[in-house]
Amino acid sequence: MQLIFLFETNSTSKSDYKYVRSYLTKIGMIRKFKFSPLYLNGKGNYNKFEKKINYLIKSYSGESKVFMFIDVDSTSLNYDQIKLNKEITDYCSEKNYELIWFKRTIEEVFWGY
Repeated sequence: MQLIFLFETNSTSKSDYKYVRSYLTKIGMIRKFKFSPLYLNGKGNYNKFEKKINYLIKSYSGESKVFMFIDVDSTSLNYDQIKLNKEITDYCSEKNYELIWFKRTIEEVFWGY
């Protein structure tokens, strides 16, 4: 099975994927799946990767599942952030993608804040 991961980070730092890959390696899952990361370069670009996702799905002979990893960020009194988070939630629901929210950032999850 191929797991297509969409990360909010950019392709230069790949920071979010590094955290997730490290965890998956630790629990022994890294050998069980094909991982295909894509980097959004900001969560506002969540809906600009359909062609790449479809290409990855078509070029893999087995089953594929898409996961989007997004930071909630601070939504306190920030209507635009709340609106964007809802748009991402609706988009993932419509596309049947798994959505994984990090409260507020991925660092808080993996560093134990």
